[in-house]
Amino acid sequence: MTNTRFITFYSYKGGVGRTLALGNVAWEAALHGQKVVIVDFDLEAPGIPSLMPFRDPVKEHLKNRRKKGGIFEFIKHFKKNQTAPSLSDYYAAGPISSDDFDDGGEIFIIPAGYEDSDYKETLQSFNWKQFYEKEDGKELFNELRRTIEFEFENPDLVFIDSRTGLTDIGGLCTFLLPDKVVVLTGLNDQNINGCQSVIESIDRHSKYRVEKKYLKPIEIIVVATPVNETEELGLREKRLEKAARAFKKKIDVTLPYVPVLSLEERILSQQYSGKKENAISIVERYGKLYSLVNGPNTMDHEGMVFVPSGAFIYGSDNDKIGDADNRKTQTQIDLPNFYIDIYPVTNRQYCDFLNNENPSVEKIDDWIDLKSASSGETCRIKKSELAGYKIEAGYEKHPVIFVSWHGANAYAQWSGKRLPTEQEWEKSARGTDGRTYPWGNAFAENLCNSDENGSGGTTETDAFPDGQSPWGCFDMAGNVWEWTSDFYDAEKKSSYVLRGGSWNFNSRYCRCSFRKAELPFNRNNEIGFRCART
Repeated sequence: MTNTRFITFYSYKGGVGRTLALGNVAWEAALHGQKVVIVDFDLEAPGIPSLMPFRDPVKEHLKNRRKKGGIFEFIKHFKKNQTAPSLSDYYAAGPISSDDFDDGGEIFIIPAGYEDSDYKETLQSFNWKQFYEKEDGKELFNELRRTIEFEFENPDLVFIDSRTGLTDIGGLCTFLLPDKVVVLTGLNDQNINGCQSVIESIDRHSKYRVEKKYLKPIEIIVVATPVNETEELGLREKRLEKAARAFKKKIDVTLPYVPVLSLEERILSQQYSGKKENAISIVERYGKLYSLVNGPNTMDHEGMVFVPSGAFIYGSDNDKIGDADNRKTQTQIDLPNFYIDIYPVTNRQYCDFLNNENPSVEKIDDWIDLKSASSGETCRIKKSELAGYKIEAGYEKHPVIFVSWHGANAYAQWSGKRLPTEQEWEKSARGTDGRTYPWGNAFAENLCNSDENGSGGTTETDAFPDGQSPWGCFDMAGNVWEWTSDFYDAEKKSSYVLRGGSWNFNSRYCRCSFRKAELPFNRNNEIGFRCART
Protein backbone atom coordinates (compact mmCIF):
# COMPACT_ATOMS: atom_id res chain seq x y z
CA MET A 1 0.00 0.00 0.00
CA THR A 2 1.33 3.47 -0.90
CA ASN A 3 0.65 6.94 0.45
CA THR A 4 -0.10 8.38 -3.00
CA ARG A 5 -3.16 10.64 -2.93
CA PHE A 6 -5.29 11.18 -6.03
CA ILE A 7 -6.92 14.61 -6.19
CA THR A 8 -9.44 15.71 -8.84
CA PHE A 9 -9.96 19.41 -9.54
CA TYR A 10 -13.55 19.89 -10.78
CA SER A 11 -15.73 22.83 -11.80
CA TYR A 12 -19.28 22.85 -13.12
CA LYS A 13 -18.60 25.90 -15.31
CA GLY A 14 -15.49 27.38 -16.82
CA GLY A 15 -14.01 30.70 -15.83
CA VAL A 16 -13.32 29.84 -12.19
CA GLY A 17 -9.57 29.26 -12.47
CA ARG A 18 -9.69 25.50 -11.93
CA THR A 19 -6.59 24.64 -13.96
CA LEU A 20 -4.69 27.63 -12.54
CA ALA A 21 -5.49 26.44 -9.02
CA LEU A 22 -4.27 22.93 -9.87
CA GLY A 23 -1.04 24.30 -11.35
CA ASN A 24 -0.31 26.52 -8.36
CA VAL A 25 -1.03 23.78 -5.83
CA ALA A 26 1.19 21.38 -7.81
CA TRP A 27 3.99 23.96 -7.69
CA GLU A 28 3.48 24.41 -3.93
CA ALA A 29 3.78 20.64 -3.48
CA ALA A 30 7.04 20.52 -5.46
CA LEU A 31 8.37 23.46 -3.42
CA HIS A 32 7.81 21.20 -0.39
CA GLY A 33 9.87 18.42 -1.98
CA GLN A 34 6.99 16.29 -3.26
CA LYS A 35 6.70 14.33 -6.49
CA VAL A 36 3.55 15.31 -8.42
CA VAL A 37 1.92 13.72 -11.47
CA ILE A 38 -0.65 15.83 -13.36
CA VAL A 39 -3.17 14.09 -15.64
CA ASP A 40 -5.05 16.39 -18.05
CA PHE A 41 -8.48 14.78 -18.37
CA ASP A 42 -10.06 17.98 -19.71
CA LEU A 43 -9.92 16.33 -23.11
CA GLU A 44 -12.08 18.78 -25.07
CA ALA A 45 -10.37 21.95 -23.81
CA PRO A 46 -7.00 21.04 -22.26
CA GLY A 47 -5.73 23.82 -20.03
CA ILE A 48 -2.50 22.43 -18.59
CA PRO A 49 -0.36 23.27 -21.68
CA SER A 50 -1.35 26.94 -21.36
CA LEU A 51 0.24 27.31 -17.92
CA MET A 52 3.58 29.05 -18.33
CA PRO A 53 6.04 26.65 -16.65
CA PHE A 54 4.32 23.63 -18.23
CA ARG A 55 3.94 25.02 -21.75
CA ASP A 56 7.35 24.16 -23.22
CA PRO A 57 7.76 20.70 -21.59
CA VAL A 58 4.36 19.59 -22.92
CA LYS A 59 5.08 21.04 -26.36
CA GLU A 60 8.44 19.25 -26.54
CA HIS A 61 6.86 16.00 -25.38
CA LEU A 62 4.17 16.09 -28.09
CA LYS A 63 6.77 16.89 -30.76
CA ASN A 64 8.98 13.96 -29.73
CA ARG A 65 8.45 11.12 -32.21
CA ARG A 66 9.52 8.53 -29.65
CA LYS A 67 6.57 9.52 -27.50
CA LYS A 68 2.99 8.47 -28.17
CA GLY A 69 0.85 11.45 -27.10
CA GLY A 70 -1.26 11.83 -23.97
CA ILE A 71 -3.93 10.14 -21.89
CA PHE A 72 -6.43 9.95 -24.77
CA GLU A 73 -3.91 8.14 -27.02
CA PHE A 74 -3.18 5.82 -24.09
CA ILE A 75 -6.89 4.98 -23.86
CA LYS A 76 -7.23 4.54 -27.64
CA HIS A 77 -4.22 2.22 -27.72
CA PHE A 78 -5.73 0.10 -24.97
CA LYS A 79 -9.09 -0.06 -26.74
CA LYS A 80 -7.45 -1.29 -29.92
CA ASN A 81 -4.83 -3.66 -28.47
CA GLN A 82 -6.10 -4.51 -24.96
CA THR A 83 -2.62 -3.57 -23.74
CA ALA A 84 -0.82 -0.25 -23.42
CA PRO A 85 2.83 0.84 -23.41
CA SER A 86 4.33 2.41 -20.33
CA LEU A 87 2.57 5.59 -19.22
CA SER A 88 5.74 7.10 -17.77
CA ASP A 89 7.93 6.25 -20.79
CA TYR A 90 5.62 7.20 -23.65
CA TYR A 91 2.81 9.44 -22.44
CA ALA A 92 4.35 11.74 -19.82
CA ALA A 93 6.31 14.99 -20.02
CA GLY A 94 8.93 15.72 -17.40
CA PRO A 95 10.24 15.66 -14.85
CA ILE A 96 9.89 19.43 -14.50
CA SER A 97 12.28 20.73 -11.87
CA SER A 98 13.30 24.06 -10.36
CA ASP A 99 16.09 25.31 -8.14
CA ASP A 100 13.33 26.47 -5.78
CA PHE A 101 12.06 22.92 -5.19
CA ASP A 102 13.13 21.11 -2.04
CA ASP A 103 14.96 17.81 -2.56
CA GLY A 104 12.62 15.33 -4.24
CA GLY A 105 10.36 18.00 -5.71
CA GLU A 106 9.42 17.33 -9.34
CA ILE A 107 6.38 17.46 -11.61
CA PHE A 108 5.36 15.06 -14.38
CA ILE A 109 2.54 15.85 -16.83
CA ILE A 110 0.40 13.40 -18.78
CA PRO A 111 -1.23 15.74 -21.32
CA ALA A 112 -4.65 15.27 -22.87
CA GLY A 113 -3.25 14.37 -26.28
CA TYR A 114 -2.07 15.69 -29.64
CA GLU A 115 -5.07 18.02 -30.16
CA ASP A 116 -4.83 17.68 -33.97
CA SER A 117 -7.77 17.15 -36.32
CA ASP A 118 -7.71 13.36 -35.88
CA TYR A 119 -7.69 13.78 -32.09
CA LYS A 120 -10.73 16.07 -32.13
CA GLU A 121 -12.67 13.93 -34.59
CA THR A 122 -12.01 10.71 -32.65
CA LEU A 123 -12.82 12.38 -29.35
CA GLN A 124 -16.21 13.59 -30.61
CA SER A 125 -17.21 10.10 -31.72
CA PHE A 126 -15.74 8.19 -28.76
CA ASN A 127 -18.41 6.22 -26.87
CA TRP A 128 -17.25 6.33 -23.27
CA LYS A 129 -20.18 4.33 -21.92
CA GLN A 130 -19.56 1.48 -24.37
CA PHE A 131 -15.81 1.57 -23.75
CA TYR A 132 -16.31 1.41 -20.00
CA GLU A 133 -18.98 -1.28 -19.94
CA LYS A 134 -18.22 -3.50 -22.96
CA GLU A 135 -14.63 -2.89 -24.06
CA ASP A 136 -12.75 -3.44 -20.79
CA GLY A 137 -12.52 0.27 -20.03
CA LYS A 138 -13.67 -0.46 -16.51
CA GLU A 139 -10.61 -2.68 -15.98
CA LEU A 140 -8.31 -0.02 -17.44
CA PHE A 141 -9.60 2.72 -15.14
CA ASN A 142 -9.68 0.40 -12.13
CA GLU A 143 -6.00 -0.33 -12.75
CA LEU A 144 -5.05 3.28 -13.61
CA ARG A 145 -4.36 4.24 -10.01
CA ARG A 146 -2.01 1.30 -9.47
CA THR A 147 -0.39 1.87 -12.87
CA ILE A 148 0.48 5.48 -12.01
CA GLU A 149 1.71 4.53 -8.54
CA PHE A 150 3.97 1.81 -9.93
CA GLU A 151 5.36 3.55 -13.01
CA PHE A 152 6.05 6.88 -11.30
CA GLU A 153 7.45 5.12 -8.21
CA ASN A 154 4.83 6.14 -5.68
CA PRO A 155 4.36 9.86 -6.28
CA ASP A 156 3.12 11.89 -3.35
CA LEU A 157 0.24 13.49 -5.25
CA VAL A 158 -1.61 12.81 -8.51
CA PHE A 159 -3.67 15.78 -9.73
CA ILE A 160 -6.47 15.19 -12.24
CA ASP A 161 -7.82 18.16 -14.21
CA SER A 162 -11.43 17.18 -14.89
CA ARG A 163 -13.86 18.35 -17.56
CA THR A 164 -16.58 20.77 -16.58
CA GLY A 165 -20.27 19.98 -16.37
CA LEU A 166 -21.83 16.52 -16.09
CA THR A 167 -20.09 14.07 -18.43
CA ASP A 168 -19.10 10.41 -18.60
CA ILE A 169 -15.39 11.19 -18.35
CA GLY A 170 -16.14 13.73 -15.60
CA GLY A 171 -17.81 10.94 -13.64
CA LEU A 172 -14.70 8.77 -13.89
CA CYS A 173 -12.61 11.66 -12.58
CA THR A 174 -14.93 12.52 -9.69
CA PHE A 175 -16.27 9.10 -8.65
CA LEU A 176 -13.80 6.38 -9.58
CA LEU A 177 -10.26 7.74 -9.35
CA PRO A 178 -9.90 10.32 -6.56
CA ASP A 179 -9.35 10.26 -2.82
CA LYS A 180 -10.36 13.93 -2.70
CA VAL A 181 -12.26 16.23 -5.06
CA VAL A 182 -11.59 19.96 -5.08
CA VAL A 183 -14.85 21.55 -6.26
CA LEU A 184 -14.30 25.08 -7.55
CA THR A 185 -17.46 27.14 -7.80
CA GLY A 186 -18.52 30.65 -8.65
CA LEU A 187 -21.10 32.27 -6.41
CA ASN A 188 -23.88 32.76 -8.97
CA ASP A 189 -26.94 30.50 -8.95
CA GLN A 190 -25.92 28.50 -12.02
CA ASN A 191 -22.60 27.50 -10.46
CA ILE A 192 -24.11 26.80 -7.04
CA ASN A 193 -26.96 24.68 -8.40
CA GLY A 194 -24.69 22.72 -10.74
CA CYS A 195 -22.06 22.05 -8.08
CA GLN A 196 -24.74 21.08 -5.56
CA SER A 197 -25.88 18.28 -7.87
CA VAL A 198 -22.31 17.08 -8.41
CA ILE A 199 -21.48 17.17 -4.69
CA GLU A 200 -24.59 15.11 -3.89
CA SER A 201 -23.57 12.57 -6.53
CA ILE A 202 -20.02 12.35 -5.15
CA ASP A 203 -21.37 11.80 -1.63
CA ARG A 204 -23.64 8.99 -2.85
CA HIS A 205 -20.82 7.30 -4.74
CA SER A 206 -18.46 7.76 -1.79
CA LYS A 207 -20.84 5.77 0.41
CA TYR A 208 -21.07 3.10 -2.28
CA ARG A 209 -17.27 2.81 -2.42
CA VAL A 210 -17.16 2.28 1.33
CA GLU A 211 -19.98 -0.29 1.28
CA LYS A 212 -18.24 -2.28 -1.46
CA LYS A 213 -14.87 -1.86 0.31
CA TYR A 214 -12.96 -1.19 -2.88
CA LEU A 215 -11.79 2.35 -2.09
CA LYS A 216 -11.93 4.79 0.80
CA PRO A 217 -14.54 7.55 1.03
CA ILE A 218 -14.08 10.71 -1.04
CA GLU A 219 -13.36 13.97 0.77
CA ILE A 220 -14.74 17.11 -0.88
CA ILE A 221 -12.89 20.44 -0.59
CA VAL A 222 -15.00 23.44 -1.63
CA VAL A 223 -13.33 26.49 -3.15
CA ALA A 224 -15.28 29.66 -3.97
CA THR A 225 -13.68 31.50 -6.89
CA PRO A 226 -13.17 34.14 -8.14
CA VAL A 227 -14.43 36.19 -5.20
CA ASN A 228 -14.22 39.93 -5.79
CA GLU A 229 -13.05 41.26 -2.44
CA THR A 230 -13.90 44.84 -3.35
CA GLU A 231 -17.60 44.04 -3.60
CA GLU A 232 -20.03 44.97 -0.88
CA LEU A 233 -19.18 42.73 2.08
CA GLY A 234 -22.75 41.86 3.05
CA LEU A 235 -23.66 40.57 -0.42
CA ARG A 236 -20.48 38.52 -0.68
CA GLU A 237 -21.10 36.89 2.69
CA LYS A 238 -24.72 36.11 1.75
CA ARG A 239 -23.60 34.33 -1.42
CA LEU A 240 -20.98 32.34 0.50
CA GLU A 241 -23.62 31.35 3.06
CA LYS A 242 -26.02 30.32 0.29
CA ALA A 243 -23.38 28.10 -1.30
CA ALA A 244 -22.52 26.50 2.04
CA ARG A 245 -26.21 25.76 2.72
CA ALA A 246 -26.71 24.26 -0.73
CA PHE A 247 -23.63 22.06 -0.48
CA LYS A 248 -24.19 21.21 3.19
CA LYS A 249 -20.47 21.84 3.55
CA LYS A 250 -18.36 24.77 4.64
CA ILE A 251 -16.46 26.83 2.08
CA ASP A 252 -12.87 25.75 2.73
CA VAL A 253 -11.03 28.38 0.66
CA THR A 254 -11.94 31.57 -1.19
CA LEU A 255 -9.73 32.65 -4.09
CA PRO A 256 -9.84 36.38 -4.81
CA TYR A 257 -10.23 37.88 -8.26
CA VAL A 258 -6.81 38.78 -9.70
CA PRO A 259 -7.12 40.76 -12.98
CA VAL A 260 -3.76 39.70 -14.43
CA LEU A 261 -4.82 36.05 -14.35
CA SER A 262 -7.53 36.78 -16.90
CA LEU A 263 -4.76 37.87 -19.28
CA GLU A 264 -1.93 35.40 -18.54
CA GLU A 265 -1.90 31.89 -17.10
CA ARG A 266 0.77 32.56 -14.48
CA ILE A 267 1.83 30.20 -11.71
CA LEU A 268 2.03 32.82 -8.98
CA SER A 269 3.39 30.26 -6.51
CA GLN A 270 6.41 30.09 -8.83
CA GLN A 271 6.66 33.86 -9.19
CA TYR A 272 6.63 34.45 -5.44
CA SER A 273 8.56 31.36 -4.25
CA GLY A 274 11.21 32.45 -1.77
CA LYS A 275 9.54 35.82 -1.19
CA LYS A 276 6.17 34.87 0.28
CA GLU A 277 6.21 37.92 2.56
CA ASN A 278 5.67 40.07 -0.55
CA ALA A 279 3.12 37.77 -2.17
CA ILE A 280 -0.42 38.83 -3.01
CA SER A 281 -3.24 37.21 -1.04
CA ILE A 282 -4.13 34.55 -3.63
CA VAL A 283 -0.70 32.93 -3.18
CA GLU A 284 -1.41 32.46 0.53
CA ARG A 285 -4.80 30.95 -0.40
CA TYR A 286 -3.13 28.54 -2.82
CA GLY A 287 -0.88 27.56 0.08
CA LYS A 288 -3.91 26.88 2.26
CA LEU A 289 -5.47 24.79 -0.52
CA TYR A 290 -2.23 22.80 -0.77
CA SER A 291 -2.41 22.09 2.98
CA LEU A 292 -5.96 20.77 2.62
CA VAL A 293 -5.11 18.68 -0.42
CA ASN A 294 -1.98 17.23 1.20
CA GLY A 295 -3.54 16.61 4.61
CA PRO A 296 -5.24 13.42 5.79
CA ASN A 297 -8.58 12.44 4.28
CA THR A 298 -11.10 13.72 6.82
CA MET A 299 -13.66 11.14 5.61
CA ASP A 300 -11.30 8.23 6.25
CA HIS A 301 -11.63 6.33 9.54
CA GLU A 302 -8.51 4.25 8.98
CA GLY A 303 -6.51 3.94 12.18
CA MET A 304 -9.65 4.46 14.29
CA VAL A 305 -12.10 2.14 16.02
CA PHE A 306 -15.85 2.54 16.03
CA VAL A 307 -17.43 2.82 19.47
CA PRO A 308 -21.19 2.19 19.17
CA SER A 309 -23.83 4.20 20.98
CA GLY A 310 -25.15 2.98 24.29
CA ALA A 311 -24.69 3.13 28.04
CA PHE A 312 -21.47 2.46 29.94
CA ILE A 313 -20.33 2.70 33.55
CA TYR A 314 -18.57 6.03 34.07
CA GLY A 315 -16.49 7.16 37.05
CA SER A 316 -15.60 5.32 40.23
CA ASP A 317 -16.62 5.24 43.89
CA ASN A 318 -13.21 3.87 44.87
CA ASP A 319 -10.98 6.87 44.12
CA LYS A 320 -10.73 7.85 47.77
CA ILE A 321 -7.10 8.90 47.74
CA GLY A 322 -6.44 12.59 47.25
CA ASP A 323 -8.91 15.32 46.39
CA ALA A 324 -12.46 14.31 45.61
CA ASP A 325 -12.38 16.06 42.26
CA ASN A 326 -9.98 13.50 40.77
CA ARG A 327 -12.98 11.26 40.21
CA LYS A 328 -16.54 11.33 39.02
CA THR A 329 -19.16 9.54 41.08
CA GLN A 330 -19.92 6.25 39.36
CA THR A 331 -22.98 6.38 37.15
CA GLN A 332 -24.32 5.08 33.85
CA ILE A 333 -23.97 7.41 30.86
CA ASP A 334 -25.39 6.99 27.38
CA LEU A 335 -23.18 8.25 24.54
CA PRO A 336 -23.85 8.43 20.79
CA ASN A 337 -21.61 6.68 18.25
CA PHE A 338 -18.06 7.97 17.77
CA TYR A 339 -14.68 6.93 16.40
CA ILE A 340 -11.42 7.15 18.32
CA ASP A 341 -7.79 6.56 17.34
CA ILE A 342 -6.44 3.08 17.99
CA TYR A 343 -3.09 4.53 19.09
CA PRO A 344 -1.87 7.80 20.58
CA VAL A 345 -0.53 10.22 17.97
CA THR A 346 3.07 9.31 17.17
CA ASN A 347 6.19 11.38 16.52
CA ARG A 348 5.92 10.44 12.83
CA GLN A 349 2.35 11.72 12.58
CA TYR A 350 3.05 14.95 14.43
CA CYS A 351 6.21 15.59 12.41
CA ASP A 352 4.18 15.18 9.20
CA PHE A 353 1.73 17.74 10.57
CA LEU A 354 4.50 20.26 11.32
CA ASN A 355 6.10 19.81 7.91
CA ASN A 356 2.73 20.24 6.22
CA GLU A 357 1.69 23.31 8.20
CA ASN A 358 5.13 24.96 8.41
CA PRO A 359 4.02 27.00 11.44
CA SER A 360 5.57 30.24 12.62
CA VAL A 361 8.06 30.26 15.49
CA GLU A 362 5.34 31.62 17.78
CA LYS A 363 2.95 28.79 16.91
CA ILE A 364 5.63 26.14 17.37
CA ASP A 365 6.41 27.45 20.85
CA ASP A 366 2.70 27.38 21.65
CA TRP A 367 2.23 23.82 20.34
CA ILE A 368 5.30 21.77 21.26
CA ASP A 369 8.53 22.23 23.21
CA LEU A 370 11.14 20.96 20.74
CA LYS A 371 14.11 21.78 22.96
CA SER A 372 12.96 20.32 26.25
CA ALA A 373 14.67 17.39 27.87
CA SER A 374 14.10 16.00 31.34
CA SER A 375 14.91 12.94 33.38
CA GLY A 376 14.27 9.88 31.25
CA GLU A 377 12.82 11.59 28.19
CA THR A 378 13.31 14.29 25.59
CA CYS A 379 11.35 15.63 22.63
CA ARG A 380 12.24 13.40 19.69
CA ILE A 381 11.17 15.88 16.99
CA LYS A 382 13.80 18.43 16.00
CA LYS A 383 14.11 21.31 13.58
CA SER A 384 16.06 20.14 10.56
CA GLU A 385 19.21 22.04 9.61
CA LEU A 386 18.02 22.00 5.98
CA ALA A 387 14.27 22.55 6.12
CA GLY A 388 11.26 21.37 8.07
CA TYR A 389 11.31 18.91 10.94
CA LYS A 390 12.78 15.45 11.48
CA ILE A 391 12.51 12.63 14.01
CA GLU A 392 15.29 11.09 16.03
CA ALA A 393 15.87 7.66 14.48
CA GLY A 394 14.12 4.81 16.26
CA TYR A 395 11.37 6.97 17.80
CA GLU A 396 8.98 7.22 14.85
CA LYS A 397 6.33 5.01 16.50
CA HIS A 398 6.69 6.45 20.00
CA PRO A 399 3.93 8.81 21.13
CA VAL A 400 4.67 12.49 20.66
CA ILE A 401 5.36 14.27 23.96
CA PHE A 402 5.94 17.85 25.15
CA VAL A 403 2.71 18.83 23.35
CA SER A 404 0.39 21.46 24.84
CA TRP A 405 -3.40 21.24 24.68
CA HIS A 406 -3.24 23.87 21.92
CA GLY A 407 -0.74 21.76 19.96
CA ALA A 408 -2.92 18.68 20.32
CA ASN A 409 -6.03 20.57 19.28
CA ALA A 410 -4.26 22.08 16.24
CA TYR A 411 -3.23 18.61 15.05
CA ALA A 412 -6.74 17.27 15.59
CA GLN A 413 -8.28 20.06 13.49
CA TRP A 414 -5.68 19.61 10.75
CA SER A 415 -6.46 15.88 10.55
CA GLY A 416 -10.20 16.51 10.32
CA LYS A 417 -10.77 15.16 13.80
CA ARG A 418 -11.08 16.55 17.34
CA LEU A 419 -9.94 15.75 20.85
CA PRO A 420 -12.18 13.23 22.63
CA THR A 421 -14.38 14.23 25.51
CA GLU A 422 -13.32 12.61 28.76
CA GLN A 423 -16.50 10.49 28.68
CA GLU A 424 -15.61 9.22 25.19
CA TRP A 425 -12.06 8.55 26.34
CA GLU A 426 -13.24 6.55 29.36
CA LYS A 427 -15.74 4.48 27.37
CA SER A 428 -13.00 3.70 24.84
CA ALA A 429 -10.69 2.60 27.66
CA ARG A 430 -13.00 0.44 29.79
CA GLY A 431 -15.85 -0.69 27.57
CA THR A 432 -19.30 -0.89 29.15
CA ASP A 433 -18.72 -3.02 32.25
CA GLY A 434 -16.91 -0.54 34.51
CA ARG A 435 -13.61 -2.43 34.66
CA THR A 436 -10.71 -0.78 36.47
CA TYR A 437 -8.11 -1.16 33.72
CA PRO A 438 -8.52 -1.63 29.97
CA TRP A 439 -7.86 -5.40 30.28
CA GLY A 440 -9.76 -6.10 33.53
CA ASN A 441 -9.85 -5.31 37.24
CA ALA A 442 -6.40 -6.50 38.33
CA PHE A 443 -3.30 -4.48 37.52
CA ALA A 444 -0.53 -6.24 35.56
CA GLU A 445 2.76 -4.43 34.93
CA ASN A 446 3.42 -6.47 31.77
CA LEU A 447 0.30 -5.05 30.09
CA CYS A 448 1.20 -1.36 30.05
CA ASN A 449 4.08 1.11 30.29
CA SER A 450 3.73 2.48 33.82
CA ASP A 451 6.25 3.24 36.55
CA GLU A 452 6.09 -0.39 37.70
CA ASN A 453 7.31 -1.46 34.26
CA GLY A 454 10.58 0.42 34.71
CA SER A 455 11.00 1.44 31.07
CA GLY A 456 12.32 4.88 32.00
CA GLY A 457 10.56 6.50 29.04
CA THR A 458 7.97 6.08 26.34
CA THR A 459 7.59 2.89 24.33
CA GLU A 460 6.21 2.26 20.83
CA THR A 461 2.45 2.65 20.76
CA ASP A 462 1.82 -0.99 19.81
CA ALA A 463 4.20 -2.49 22.39
CA PHE A 464 1.45 -3.91 24.65
CA PRO A 465 -1.14 -5.70 22.45
CA ASP A 466 -2.45 -7.75 25.39
CA GLY A 467 -3.27 -4.57 27.27
CA GLN A 468 -5.65 -3.12 24.70
CA SER A 469 -9.17 -2.02 25.63
CA PRO A 470 -12.40 -3.91 24.82
CA TRP A 471 -12.77 -1.77 21.67
CA GLY A 472 -9.20 -2.45 20.53
CA CYS A 473 -7.47 0.76 21.65
CA PHE A 474 -3.79 0.57 22.67
CA ASP A 475 -2.04 2.50 25.44
CA MET A 476 -5.17 3.57 27.29
CA ALA A 477 -3.19 2.84 30.47
CA GLY A 478 0.34 4.21 30.79
CA ASN A 479 2.88 5.44 28.23
CA VAL A 480 1.53 9.03 28.05
CA TRP A 481 -1.21 11.06 29.65
CA GLU A 482 -3.72 12.12 26.99
CA TRP A 483 -5.42 15.48 26.54
CA THR A 484 -9.22 15.60 26.33
CA SER A 485 -11.54 18.41 25.26
CA ASP A 486 -13.14 18.86 28.70
CA PHE A 487 -12.31 21.32 31.46
CA TYR A 488 -11.28 19.75 34.75
CA ASP A 489 -13.52 22.19 36.59
CA ALA A 490 -16.44 23.35 34.46
CA GLU A 491 -16.82 26.53 36.51
CA LYS A 492 -13.18 27.64 36.69
CA LYS A 493 -12.38 26.65 33.07
CA SER A 494 -8.64 26.93 33.58
CA SER A 495 -7.28 23.39 33.30
CA TYR A 496 -8.14 20.52 30.97
CA VAL A 497 -8.57 16.85 31.87
CA LEU A 498 -5.77 14.38 31.23
CA ARG A 499 -6.49 10.66 31.20
CA GLY A 500 -4.60 7.38 31.19
CA GLY A 501 -1.48 7.73 33.34
CA SER A 502 2.03 7.55 31.88
CA TRP A 503 5.39 5.82 31.92
CA ASN A 504 6.50 7.57 35.13
CA PHE A 505 3.21 7.25 37.10
CA ASN A 506 2.17 4.16 39.02
CA SER A 507 -0.85 1.92 38.61
CA ARG A 508 -3.20 4.11 40.66
CA TYR A 509 -3.01 6.81 37.99
CA CYS A 510 -3.46 4.32 35.14
CA ARG A 511 -7.01 3.43 36.16
CA CYS A 512 -9.64 4.16 33.51
CA SER A 513 -11.55 6.47 35.85
CA PHE A 514 -8.63 8.61 37.07
CA ARG A 515 -8.62 12.29 36.11
CA LYS A 516 -5.66 14.69 36.20
CA ALA A 517 -5.75 18.47 35.75
CA GLU A 518 -3.30 20.30 33.50
CA LEU A 519 -3.07 23.89 32.28
CA PRO A 520 -3.45 24.06 28.48
CA PHE A 521 -0.07 25.68 27.85
CA ASN A 522 1.92 23.09 29.86
CA ARG A 523 4.20 20.78 27.87
CA ASN A 524 6.19 18.00 29.48
CA ASN A 525 7.70 14.58 28.94
CA GLU A 526 4.62 12.56 29.88
CA ILE A 527 1.79 14.22 27.93
CA GLY A 528 0.50 13.18 24.52
CA PHE A 529 -2.95 12.69 22.98
CA ARG A 530 -5.16 10.80 20.56
CA CYS A 531 -8.05 12.04 18.42
CA ALA A 532 -11.73 11.26 17.97
CA ARG A 533 -14.38 11.88 15.34
CA THR A 534 -18.15 11.88 15.43
